Amino acid sequence: MISFSLDRIKFTIDFSFFAVIAFLCIIDGGKNIISAFSVCIIHETGHLIPMIISGEKINSVRICGAGIRIIPYKNPLKPVFMDIVILAGGSAFNLITGFIIILLTENISLFAAMNIIIGVFNLLPYRNFDGGEIILTLMEYYGNEFIKYNAEKIVFFMGIITSLLIFAAAYSHGIINLTLIFTLVYLMII
Repeated sequence: MISFSLDRIKFTIDFSFFAVIAFLCIIDGGKNIISAFSVCIIHETGHLIPMIISGEKINSVRICGAGIRIIPYKNPLKPVFMDIVILAGGSAFNLITGFIIILLTENISLFAAMNIIIGVFNLLPYRNFDGGEIILTLMEYYGNEFIKYNAEKIVFFMGIITSLLIFAAAYSHGIINLTLIFTLVYLMII
């Protein structure tokens, strides 16, 4: 792990980030690395713009094999609506970018597809994804005491159900491979 600070923001680059770069170079000769980075930058820009507009301060940035995670300082006075806008902003930017490319080019390019897939994927209800964070935020703000107390468990259970549904859909279409199985199990436990 590589760590450094710039202007009071702590940056951490996990070695899994370099492993993913190496993997991309192996599977396609590195042809899509720039596209993959661009999709990540578009996603994170979708989080950063509402953060900046709301005056949110960045505490740290973690770059790992699963992507980039921007961690703000906690602000208990910030309205819950702004939390939701910030969390949904990344996927919104990816989806808008993907659909604009399709409208302008009248076809689905790899870059458009990558944006749409990442936009939808990040909205899945897994704890470390934007979708899971949105659900947790809503439950902690609007839920009764039982829901607030069990919010983490509820989102974990939603992740298990989501993985099982994805597996069932893939299986019903004859798509079964170890990568899919390992990915779904990994998503359930992170």
